[in-house]
Amino acid sequence: MQFQLQFVKKDYLKQKELQQELKIEQNKELNAIGYQIGTKLGLTWHQAGTKLAPGWHQVKQILEYCINPQSIQNIMELAQWKNRTKFRNKFINLFLEKELLSMTIPNKPNSPKQQYYLTDKGRSFLNLIHN
Repeated sequence: MQFQLQFVKKDYLKQKELQQELKIEQNKELNAIGYQIGTKLGLTWHQAGTKLAPGWHQVKQILEYCINPQSIQNIMELAQWKNRTKFRNKFINLFLEKELLSMTIPNKPNSPKQQYYLTDKGRSFLNLIHN
């Protein structure tokens, strides 16, 4: 003769429901970030971004590259950009504002040793892009 005993928290269902709601809200927020970056969900990965906003493939490429801290020069080389000011305005400042990237030396934004890395929010956004 066998029997099974299960212990279930009293608020298990409530907690599960709250987790689902939080996940839905997080996905909505991440989708909103995608629209705020200026990309369009209807575009394919191979379509280029406009002059005003980066394309999805560029966003994905830069975020994946910044999993480990990278200098702006390295990121520019990856994205094949030459003009540092325009690159900073189009990509870096936008990613910093949306908290997808963070600075290694936040109190010295113009430091020559400054590097940028992917935040937790950036990782979540990158996972959303992959799915």
